[in-house]
Formats: sequence, C-alpha cells, structure tokens
Amino acid sequence: MSSTPRIFSPTAKVKWPSCPLDEFSLHHLKDVLRLRKGNLVEVVAGDTLWTVTLVEFQPKSNLMTTEPVSSVKIPVAPVNIQLIQCVPKVDKISEIIRSCTEMGVAQITPVISERCVSVPTEKANAKHARWKQVVMSAAAQSRQIRVPVMDRLTPYAAALSATTSTHKIIFWEESPVPLSAVISTLGLNSSQHPLSLSIVIGPEGGLSDAEVKIARELGYVEASLGPTILRVEHAGLVAVAQLIYALL
Repeated sequence: MSSTPRIFSPTAKVKWPSCPLDEFSLHHLKDVLRLRKGNLVEVVAGDTLWTVTLVEFQPKSNLMTTEPVSSVKIPVAPVNIQLIQCVPKVDKISEIIRSCTEMGVAQITPVISERCVSVPTEKANAKHARWKQVVMSAAAQSRQIRVPVMDRLTPYAAALSATTSTHKIIFWEESPVPLSAVISTLGLNSSQHPLSLSIVIGPEGGLSDAEVKIARELGYVEASLGPTILRVEHAGLVAVAQLIYALL
C-alpha cells in the first residue's frame, strides 16, 4: 500500500504548479505529517488523481506549490450509496460518518426521526463543519478517490423524498425479509454498474410504523440486517459492507 498522503483539492481543476488547499489539508500536510520539499503528495482534483512533488507551502494563501509527476483519470464509481442515518446521540454520529466514509459511501444524510433519543437540531447544525472535517479525514486516511457529500441535518420525510437514487432500501428491525432476498427482488447484480442506492438506518429507538409506512409510499423496500439487533453506530456500516460485498 502506498504511503504517499492523499488530499482532495477544493477545486475540480487545479492550475499547476499552485494547488489550493482547504485548511484541514494544509494543517494535515504541513503540521501533522510535516512534509518537506521533495515529498510526494497525491491530489484528487475532480475526475483526476495527480501525483505531485511538494515545492513549498504558502500558508497565508492556502496554497501548495508543486511539480506534477503523473496523473490518471478516476473511473466512474460502480456503486453509489447514500446513507440516510437517523441521528443517534450526537457523540455517536461522528463514528458512523467515519466508518461509512471508509467503506466508500457517496453521500451521508443525517435525519431527525420520531424516536431519536436526542433531537440536537441547533447543536447538530453547528457541528456540520466538524462532520465535513470527519468525512475529509476519513476519505484521505482510507485512500478514497472521492469525498462523500455530507448533508446538513434534514427532516426524515424530506430526506427520503429528496433522493434521486434508482433503488431504495429501508432497514427495519421488524422486517422478516433478508437483504439477500431484497437484492434478488430488485434484480441488483454486479453487471448493472453503475448502481445508485439510498438506504435508511433508524435511531437507537428504532423506526415507528408511521415512518416505515412513509418509506413504503416513497418506494423504499424493507430489509433486515439479520436476527440480532445491532448497535446504531454499527448498523449503517454493516448494511453498507453487505451491499458492497454483494454488488462489487
């Protein structure tokens, strides 16, 4: 595995030799990794992955001067998964965001549902910048080629109706239908790439019958993650891992 650090450019097209950096990436490269002139850096910019040699940092302008070494086009993602996560206690949401980013989700949408243990609307909105930082860090650490879209906190019904995915699954602890059966029913297989899926994961208190009904009316198919009840911070990760295993 390459030890070359990877960052994500805030702009799709970089005007080399200057590469713009967000504050997190600048701090990570300059102060955490303490890179020096001559070190290699991978830069994801739009649909291209660049390998560059560091010349110098320009902290006042959030720039990195580089010498490009090579570039490759990033392929279209075969599977794009949107995780619609009913928020648990706020201290758990970062763990969910981090682990699901590492698994390669395309979008994370935190939502407020009926049985959320806490309803941190103002506090969670204030933490949106922090959530984006968690996404950025996890994507870089796991060497993703894309940074997931990190949505703001959204009402449950609004989030479910706004999705543009072609396939939609709601994981419900009372559903008798295993995920494998849902995949078969929907006709999902690895030859259909690219695929787009939205999946719904409930909070600690589970989903109400009314919320499941809303999902059904919006075209979501019910599925179970198995006979046991998973902790909320693990359910999304398990769902995403099972889908990726089945579809890639």
